[in-house]
Amino acid sequence: MSFWEEEVTIKREHNTKTTWAYYIFTGFLTLLAIFCLVLSVKMSLDIHWALGLLPLSGAALLLLVVAGLIRSPQEKYTLQYQFRPDGFYEYLHLPDKKMKEEQLIPYEQIERVYIGRVSQLSGGDDYSEMRAVPAVVVHWMEGESKHYRLISVVYDQLIKILSMLPDHFPIEATKYDLAPLNNATVGFLLEEDELIPISKQPFVFPYELGNVRRKSIPLWEPSNMKQKRVEKTKRLRQRGNRLFYGILGFVFLSGMLWLPHLNFEEGWLDNVWLVVTILSLFAVLGYFMYLHENEKLWRKALMLVKHTVFTLLAYLGGGLAGAILFYPSDEIVGASVDNAVVAVLAVWLTYVLVKIGKVTYVMGGALLKYAGVTPSELRKSMEKDAS
Repeated sequence: MSFWEEEVTIKREHNTKTTWAYYIFTGFLTLLAIFCLVLSVKMSLDIHWALGLLPLSGAALLLLVVAGLIRSPQEKYTLQYQFRPDGFYEYLHLPDKKMKEEQLIPYEQIERVYIGRVSQLSGGDDYSEMRAVPAVVVHWMEGESKHYRLISVVYDQLIKILSMLPDHFPIEATKYDLAPLNNATVGFLLEEDELIPISKQPFVFPYELGNVRRKSIPLWEPSNMKQKRVEKTKRLRQRGNRLFYGILGFVFLSGMLWLPHLNFEEGWLDNVWLVVTILSLFAVLGYFMYLHENEKLWRKALMLVKHTVFTLLAYLGGGLAGAILFYPSDEIVGASVDNAVVAVLAVWLTYVLVKIGKVTYVMGGALLKYAGVTPSELRKSMEKDAS
């Protein structure tokens, strides 16, 4: 048997050898949750109770993940794919359920093969980079049913797999990241995407592999969902602008009329007017503006500059107008400057916290999915317990 006729085997498994890693990971998350709880108590007592809510939220998420890991530990499995001279073979073994499944799909039954990339953590210090590895998608029909198998491979395996396919076999490539997809969802992308036909002789992978910039591997989104997202973002942005300018108008007028009557010896956390207006800005900018934005860097910077300038003008201008028109005082001028600085810092902090929250949401979602505590996984777990 020649080099090109050898079988290509891709194997995935979770067995007793990985059990210790599971326990170590669960223990690490438990210790991290305890640390967050201690930090929350300390920050609440030493600084302010509001700041203690940040590590408390992290502790709650970690404890939820730990509970899911304890409730639904990963089952042992062995999953094996083989590209043989006579077809595509797959084998699944679930020892805990005493279940084995296998099938061989002849190449005559396979409609076509797709290639693409799967993103992985690069392991480096640069968060903007990721590792792109090749992936193969096998598509075949059984009656009216469409079947797909998404398999990540190494480059040498990809070359061998393509060499086994008949010369007339159609091969196409997609530019999108296949990592968020699975066997059940990858077909929607392939049916909608404008694919690139690939030639085996000579074969050249059409996209960059290895360590690449995150934005160089685009994420796919169904066209109808993208249109709905764009329309929703536009509506939210319009409402957010009205609320933002409404709050700043209130800040300017109230600062002009009420600032002379405030107690300037109070700290800013005890200044009810300042706390209420800043929290209002935090809610409006955080939800309506920063949470749903997905624009180019220069547009993000321009939006942040606009919010900074208008916030500065409202807080500073209202106090200065009150000092000029009603109650000339160095204390009012100083308080206006202090309020404006705190408000501007709050705007920047809102942007940073929203970005951190989005990253935490993605990572937390991945952890929850791994732990089996997403709504669908919980439902499956309860159905299994009931049976």
